[in-house]
Amino acid sequence: MPRGIPKQLVLLTVLLGSPVIAAGAEQQEPATIQAAQRHYDSGAEFYKTGDYDAARIEFEAGFRLSKLPDFLVNLCQVAEKQNLPDDAIRYCEQYLRMVPGAADAADVQGRIDRLRLKLQESKALAQGVVVPAVTAKPPAIPTAVYIPAVRTASAPKPALALLVGGGALLVGALGTGVGSQLTKQQLEGEPYFDDVDMLRHRGEALTAASISLGIIGSAAVVAGASWLAHWRYRNNQAAH
Repeated sequence: MPRGIPKQLVLLTVLLGSPVIAAGAEQQEPATIQAAQRHYDSGAEFYKTGDYDAARIEFEAGFRLSKLPDFLVNLCQVAEKQNLPDDAIRYCEQYLRMVPGAADAADVQGRIDRLRLKLQESKALAQGVVVPAVTAKPPAIPTAVYIPAVRTASAPKPALALLVGGGALLVGALGTGVGSQLTKQQLEGEPYFDDVDMLRHRGEALTAASISLGIIGSAAVVAGASWLAHWRYRNNQAAH
C-alpha cells in the first residue's frame, strides 16, 4: 500500500473472494467491483508518483462505479495534496454522512477541522490581513552639501591692452629695424651719388623709429605683465 493512502482502501484489495468487505460491496456486480479495483490500483500508483490530478480522476471513477465511501477518504487526501481545501472538506464530510458510525470518524473530523483552519488562514492572507514583517531600518540618506561655484574674476582689460599693444609695438620695432639694416646694405653697395643722402636719411629715420617702438613696446609689456601679476596675487590672497 503506498505511503499516505488511508487504511480504508485496503478493503478494496480484498473485495474479490473475501468475506470481510466494505459496506454495500456485497450488492455490487463482480464486474463493477473489478473495474473499481482497477481504478483504485491505478489511482494509488499515480498518488505514489505525485501525479495527484490523475490519481483524483481514477479515485472519482472508482467511487462513481462502486459508491464505496472508502474512495472519499482517498479523494480528501488527494485534494489536500492539490492545495484544494474546499474540495478536501467536501469529500470528508460526504464520507461522514455515508458512514455515520465509522470507526475513524474522529480522525476524519480532525482532518476537517485542520483543513478549515488552513482555509481561514488562506482567506485572511487573500484579504490582506497579515502581520507586518519586521524589517531593518534603512540607512539614512546623507543630505547633499551645497558647494557654491567658485567665481573667477576676469583679468583687467587695461593690463591685457598694454600686453597686446606692447607686443604690437615690439613687432613694429623689429620691422623698422630690419628696414634700417636693408638701407645700410644699400649704402654699402655704392649707390648713385644722388641717392646717398636719401638712403642715409631713411636709414636714420628707420633706426630712430625702431628704437622708439622698442622702448615704448617694452615698457607697455612690462607694465601689463606687472599689472596682471599684481591682480593674480590679490585674487589668490582673497581665495585663501
